[in-house]
Amino acid sequence: MSPLEHVTEAAGKAEALLQSILGSAKSEDVYGPVTTVGDRTIIPVAAIERAGGFGFGGGGGSDDQDNEGGGVGVGGGGASTARPVAVIEIDESGVRVRPILDLTKVALVALAAVFAIRRVRRGH
Repeated sequence: MSPLEHVTEAAGKAEALLQSILGSAKSEDVYGPVTTVGDRTIIPVAAIERAGGFGFGGGGGSDDQDNEGGGVGVGGGGASTARPVAVIEIDESGVRVRPILDLTKVALVALAAVFAIRRVRRGH
């Protein structure tokens, strides 16, 4: 198989893999299982983030003694994260969406704001 054929085959496999990872978003990924307790129904809600990429290349040539060489390289990777963002609560009085506060993010934003304000006040 030529280097170009290797790269073409690898690119096709990488594309199929990424499509299966990134193209399979479903509502079940975001909304958790419905739970009913008494007259109250609870539905957890999550934020899903997916990312992926791949690269490939090949080359060939000869050295100053006319030794021929070449090679093909393929690589890729991906990641998926999920975090809770809210709970939907349904009962006889109506529907409520209760956000889940991420205290770590709040603290980091507060720290960044404090440092930015200090820096501005110092004139830097």
